Amino acid sequence: MPQKKNLTLEFFGLVLYTFFIISIIYYGESIKTTPYYSYYSLLLTLFAITTILISPEKGLYMFIIVSMFSPEINLMNIGRKNVYIRYDDIIISISLLVWLLVRIIKKNIKLFKSTPLDKPIFSFFLICILATSRGVLIRQVEKPLEATFYVLKLLEYFLIFYIVINTVKTKEEIRRYMFVFIITLICTCIVGWDQLQVGVQRVSTPFEDTPEPNTLGGYLLFMIAIVSSMICMRGVLINYLFLWGVLCCAIWIFLHTLSRGSYLGYFPVLVTLVSLLPRDRKVIAMIMIIASILLMDYLPEYIRARIERTFIGKQEYRIPTISGEERTINLDSSSSSRVDKYENVLKYWREYPIFGLGITGAGFVDSTFFRTIGELGLMGMLALIWLFYTIISETFNSYSYARNNFNKSLCIGYICGLVGLIVHAMTANTLFLIRIMGPFWFLT
Repeated sequence: MPQKKNLTLEFFGLVLYTFFIISIIYYGESIKTTPYYSYYSLLLTLFAITTILISPEKGLYMFIIVSMFSPEINLMNIGRKNVYIRYDDIIISISLLVWLLVRIIKKNIKLFKSTPLDKPIFSFFLICILATSRGVLIRQVEKPLEATFYVLKLLEYFLIFYIVINTVKTKEEIRRYMFVFIITLICTCIVGWDQLQVGVQRVSTPFEDTPEPNTLGGYLLFMIAIVSSMICMRGVLINYLFLWGVLCCAIWIFLHTLSRGSYLGYFPVLVTLVSLLPRDRKVIAMIMIIASILLMDYLPEYIRARIERTFIGKQEYRIPTISGEERTINLDSSSSSRVDKYENVLKYWREYPIFGLGITGAGFVDSTFFRTIGELGLMGMLALIWLFYTIISETFNSYSYARNNFNKSLCIGYICGLVGLIVHAMTANTLFLIRIMGPFWFLT
């Protein structure tokens, strides 16, 4: 009984901590146009440094929260584009410096533990550097500084993985991290609900100068996979009915992102969930699929119209069918512009097939895979496939060694979420979106 009471107090403390961090961030937004904002930013940075020095675990709690609730601070301008820094960038930098300091004090030459992902991560990052450097030399990358920032952003995602790997020690810590993830998801849904109340057409992530509903859709898709798996495996992290409530709220906000690229990943997530669950746990996932199909007829009219509008447009395309005949489909302006850009990327790739044009060399491409093939060529695509293959195979290994439903639910939910993000990445720059990649690499 005392142990259960301690767990309740611990989780209640995490709820307060999460709301405290979000509150001070919102307070900062309220004084953003005042002269006091610079002092506020300095105090917040000092608070982050102090927290990480005292407790690296609490520093990671903070990262989970600010990966979704971090405002963007304009650092400089490059041409027409603004360069932003976010609080999660600051936290990762501080965590890395603290880790380096600890290694130096302990006279430990090895910086990070070795992992099965070391080789594919190093290979992919090396190709990014080589391809971009080559793109600068052949003048396909017009803005080297902008490309450098993109490469550093990728490095930051990998650092998230290594910092978490070297900080987390026990299963109890993982439970606490997952609880913070759930509370952050709830707060995200509350912000989304608030946007709906003021008449926003498409729900987006908080603190964005330009609305990013597709980013929120990808984040929610990933978290829906995690929560669904926890429900099906009946983990003991939090109350079972409470998780159902969180899932329903997340799906409702997910629908109101009106992100068609995110919608595409929803059923693949559920189908993957059914295929991976143990035989005695499949029933709930099957019910989720059946309920989702039956409730499609009751979707709000503007959500259905958003989906149907995809195939209403002037642009016609001929696609082959299994029977060998061609079928004509129409696409709206948004979808047809994507297809046209993909065709252009493939033309670039034919000219530079091995290393591509370098990061930013192919211009704006709304697809992770087409962007990779255009910017990093065949070598970059192979390295990315190797990275994802290694992640999936190692997650299955972790699942085979798991001895409780909580660990198993995380492995299954993670793989389902990865499947959803792979689908999402077909029509979005998922690999470069911090609000998605932060949680993804943390859970990796």
